[in-house]
Amino acid sequence: MSSVRIERVNRLLSRVGSKRSGRVVPSDVLIRECEYGGESKSREASIRLLQRDIQFLRVYFSVKIIYVQKEKGYVLL
Repeated sequence: MSSVRIERVNRLLSRVGSKRSGRVVPSDVLIRECEYGGESKSREASIRLLQRDIQFLRVYFSVKIIYVQKEKGYVLL
């Protein structure tokens, strides 16, 4: 795993974890604040990258992050 990905996953977990009270963090906020976007990436590519990192956290670290469709974001349980 690259150091760039490690930093990105760490920012993701910190951002979602800071709302531990059960608040949903919108996907767009995560993409912007955790630097998933970029001038060279399309929105779809940024979303896929975010989803892959969330799946990585779920599988390898048993982190309980769920997507809340109504609010279009993620929450840490």
